[in-house]
Amino acid sequence: MSYVKLENRPVSWWRCRAATIGQMIDQGWVVWSVCNACFLVMPADLDWFAFRLGDEETLWNRHPSCRRLGCKGTITFQGTPPAINRCMELRAEWPPECVDRR
Repeated sequence: MSYVKLENRPVSWWRCRAATIGQMIDQGWVVWSVCNACFLVMPADLDWFAFRLGDEETLWNRHPSCRRLGCKGTITFQGTPPAINRCMELRAEWPPECVDRR
């Protein structure tokens, strides 16, 4: 069996391990939002999202509207998993080995 460094894992692998907001909080993810129109960058408070949406909700593949007044853009969530220095867009399909976990 070979070992693949965490930095080289695909985004779908990370989605399988941190599918919900509760899992991201437990693992220590750092998440922020970026608007595609005005480029507003804001930290995403995972505790607030867990309180508002619930621990079992997800931020993967979500694109809400921008919070800046007058902006008509949409937000993309970006995240950094624990123990690595790699920023990734929270957009990925379910990998085949995790389909039965949903």
